[in-house]
Amino acid sequence: KTPLYSHTLSLISFWGMAFFYTGVGHHHLLQTPTPGWLKTIAILSSISLLIPVFAFTVNILMTMRGNWEKFFTNLPLRFGLTAFVFYFLVNVQGSFEAIQSFNRLTHFTNFVVAHAHLALLGAFTFLGMGLIDYIIPQILKKPLYSARLAEWQYWLIVIGFLGFFWALTIAGFIQGQAWLRGIPEVNVIPFLRPYFMARAIFGAMIVLSGIVQAYNIYRTVHTDTRHLLHMEISEALPELEVTA
Repeated sequence: KTPLYSHTLSLISFWGMAFFYTGVGHHHLLQTPTPGWLKTIAILSSISLLIPVFAFTVNILMTMRGNWEKFFTNLPLRFGLTAFVFYFLVNVQGSFEAIQSFNRLTHFTNFVVAHAHLALLGAFTFLGMGLIDYIIPQILKKPLYSARLAEWQYWLIVIGFLGFFWALTIAGFIQGQAWLRGIPEVNVIPFLRPYFMARAIFGAMIVLSGIVQAYNIYRTVHTDTRHLLHMEISEALPELEVTA
């Protein structure tokens, strides 16, 4: 119920994102034989993108001021705030990728794959999961089937995504350093196998999180409201015996 801290900051973040984001994509092609003016626009747009990103960040942090305890008690809000953190990081990371010296190291490596997943899985998947867990109970006018399952869902995807992201990031740096030294890719692949195995394991945790949510939503839809209220009270007060 807390109002947004600043309407002006929201306008800066919206229009700044709309204006600068159109030229950002080419920063992934700085090491390719493309026109120099496109690269210049990509670099300037990527760095300028920090303006709306920081405006958005300040707005969210100030809106949450004095309400941070809700991060631990409101699961949809926790998903949304986690998505916000990842969205901030992916934009800062994108600005670094627009720096030529840094781009030479990470170009065409798994670092770029990690960067893409930081947006898709880190920001928007978390946001989508939080919205689903919030909207479905609102539409059905009954609580989520299991708050405990929702907690499992959250921590599975948090741990899974962080492990997935860092495995790809480290693999990308190894690739980049090897290529700068002129080492053939075929000689680098054996050193990347542990990171690819880690990516598979942590990726499975992400998939499992989605399965847990799907089951939770399915049971929410098909379970009687009185039983859901009974379960909600039981999970909130496990030390008490609750009889139906």
